[in-house]
Amino acid sequence: MNINKLGVRVTKFGEKFKDSALKTTGNWKIDAQIRELQNEITDAYRILGFAYYEKMKTDDPAVRDNFSVKSKNLIDEIDNKSNQLTTLVESKTLLVQKRCNQCSKEVPDDSLFCPYCGASCKESAVDE
Repeated sequence: MNINKLGVRVTKFGEKFKDSALKTTGNWKIDAQIRELQNEITDAYRILGFAYYEKMKTDDPAVRDNFSVKSKNLIDEIDNKSNQLTTLVESKTLLVQKRCNQCSKEVPDDSLFCPYCGASCKESAVDE
């Protein structure tokens, strides 16, 4: 084997390893943001439930009026965080989808060849 070919293969392997590491790090960051938003949504639901409980156990009109304002704010917060969560989940889906090494189009996970350009989809670091 020629030393130049070996150098090219090592370089390609290094680039693929770097890309994989960046993709994994991006996944971890998105996963952490998803968990944080899920926890914040759960907390908002708990607060809403407690406020509803407080409203139902009293006849005080001030408590009932306060519940209306508080529940509106909490529902808006839950909706906002749910939209953020949806966006994060969609971005994670795009990050983890398998893409063709040649044309960069999305390909099914079990593809051996790209349905768009016909390039090999195997993930071997030394396939060229």
